[in-house]
Amino acid sequence: MSATVGEAGDGGLDAPRTKQIPELEDSSGPSGLRTGWTSASCACWQKLKEAGVVRGMFPLNHEDKLKALTDAWYSGNQLTQPLDMIHAYFGGTVAFYFSFLDFYTWSLLPPAVLGLLLTVFSGGVNKEAVFSMLWSTVVMEMWKRRSTSLSYRWGSSQLAARFSEPRPGYHGDLGVNPVTGRVEPLFPAWQRKLRMALGSLPVVGLFLGLVVLGMLGFYWGEARVQVLHAEWDSLVSSVLLYLPSVAHIIYTNALGTAYRQVALALTEFENHREESAYEDHLTGKILVFTFFNYFTVLFHIAFYKQDLPLLRKGLFSEYIELLVQFGYLSLFSCVYPLTAVLLLINNLTEIRSDAYKMCKLFKKPFSAPVAGMGVWQTAFEVLSFVSVISNCWLMMLSPRLRELGGESGVSGTQVLLVAVVLEHVLILIKMLLAILIPNEPDWIRVKREQNEFKSMQALGQQTAGEAP
Repeated sequence: MSATVGEAGDGGLDAPRTKQIPELEDSSGPSGLRTGWTSASCACWQKLKEAGVVRGMFPLNHEDKLKALTDAWYSGNQLTQPLDMIHAYFGGTVAFYFSFLDFYTWSLLPPAVLGLLLTVFSGGVNKEAVFSMLWSTVVMEMWKRRSTSLSYRWGSSQLAARFSEPRPGYHGDLGVNPVTGRVEPLFPAWQRKLRMALGSLPVVGLFLGLVVLGMLGFYWGEARVQVLHAEWDSLVSSVLLYLPSVAHIIYTNALGTAYRQVALALTEFENHREESAYEDHLTGKILVFTFFNYFTVLFHIAFYKQDLPLLRKGLFSEYIELLVQFGYLSLFSCVYPLTAVLLLINNLTEIRSDAYKMCKLFKKPFSAPVAGMGVWQTAFEVLSFVSVISNCWLMMLSPRLRELGGESGVSGTQVLLVAVVLEHVLILIKMLLAILIPNEPDWIRVKREQNEFKSMQALGQQTAGEAP
C-alpha cells in the first residue's frame, strides 16, 4: 500500500510525498482475498486522513496479476468476463458491478430482437409495453439468483455489518455495545430516525420541488421565446429559441452539484454507525434526485402533454448510467422499440471500455467484502414496479387504441377503467413471478441449511461439554 503523507509539523499542508508503509500489506493476499485490510485499519487510516496527517491512500498494483487479468478481460475476443479474477484483484464491489453489467447486457437480447421485429413489421405499442413489464420483473428475479450464487462463491453471503467497527465519522456517547461488548460511541436509533424524518426528508423534498420548478420554468421560457420568434422572425429570435434549453441544462447541472454536497451533509448528520449503511443512505438520496432529474420531463411529456412523438425523440439522449438505462427501457421503450438495440450496442462497448479504465487509468480502489449490489438492487426493483404503471398509461395513450375505441364506441371513462384493471392484473402477475422464482438456487439453499445444521450441532456439543 502507498500513502501520501504531509511533512511533519506543517499540518499536512505542504507538498505531499509518497511513502511506502511496510507494516501494511497489499490489499490482495496470495489467494486474492482481502487479508491485510481490516475494518479497524481502514478506520485508522480514514481518521488520519481527516486529521490531515495522510493526504491519500491507495493499494499498489501487482503487475503480473494485472497483466494476466488484462489478457483475460479485454485484450482478446472473449465474450465472457473473468469475474473470479476481477473479484480476486479488485474486490467484491467492482466484481458485482461488472457481473451485473454483463448479466444486464445479455438480458437485452430478447427486447432488442422484439424491438427490431416491431420496427420492421410495424407492431404496436401494446406488445412492447406488456413485454417490458414482464421482462423487467424476470430480469431482476433472475439477477437475485445470480447475485446469491456469486456471494456464496466469493464467501460473502453471511456478512454481518452490524458487528463491524464503527465508521470514522460516527459519534455518540461512549459506552459498551450490548451485542459485541466493545467500548464504542453509542447513538440511539430513534434520534437517527428523527433526524431523517425532520431533516433529510424535507430537504430532499425541497430539491425535488426545485427540479419540477426548473422544468416548469423551461416550458414557460420556451413558450415565451416561440411567441417572440413568431413576432420578430429574425436571426436574433432564432438564436433565442435555444436559450431555454441552455438555461435549463445549466440550472439542472448546478442543482445537481449543490444537491450532492447537501446529500453528503445530510447523510453525515444522520450519523450512521456502519459504513455500508452510510453509503446506502447516501446512494438512495442521489438515486431519488437522479430519477427525478432524468425522468420528470419525460413523464410530463407522456402523461400531461400526451405527446408521444415528442417523447420518442427524447429517448435518444444519454444511456450511460445503468439505472437510467433500465429506466428508459422499462418505462418508455414501448414508445421507441429500438431502445434495447441501442442499449445493447452501447453496453457491449462499455464493458470493454470500463475494463480498460479500471486496469489502466484508475487507481486500484479499496473494496470491503460485499454480498451484492446493496441499495442499487432496490432501486432497480422500484423502477421495475413503476414500469407497470407507466406502460399501462402509455398503452392507454396509444393512437391505435384511441382509434379502436372511437370506432367501437367505447367512452374515455371505459378506457380508463380498462387501464386500471389491466394495471392491477399485471401487478398481480409481477408479484406471482417474484414468488415463483426463488431468490436463491436450490443448491445454495441446501448448502446454507447444511451449514446451519452443522452450527447447531457444534453449539449443542459445546453446551453439553460445558454442562456440570
